[in-house]
Amino acid sequence: MFEKIINKFFPSIKFKYDSRREFLKGCTQKSGVVIYTGKSENATEILQEISVNTLFIYNGGGCNPIVITDSCNINDEVITKIVGAQLYNSGQD
Repeated sequence: MFEKIINKFFPSIKFKYDSRREFLKGCTQKSGVVIYTGKSENATEILQEISVNTLFIYNGGGCNPIVITDSCNINDEVITKIVGAQLYNSGQD
């Protein structure tokens, strides 16, 4: 159902249900650019699969840095927002 709705408005989007390994072998070899957010061990694995001509951008384990200064008033609301920011996009895309 979800795929039909997406494909109606975005016909060029393709859904893949490959295993992680199949995805790496198939997609990374065809891509001109690979952007990865996650563990460095997995980045190393991806680098072994991509072409030498592919641009590889690695964001690290978390792309939402949190900076806390001496003047920060840490309370429950601040902690909730920090956790939300860290978990909102932890490399799922």
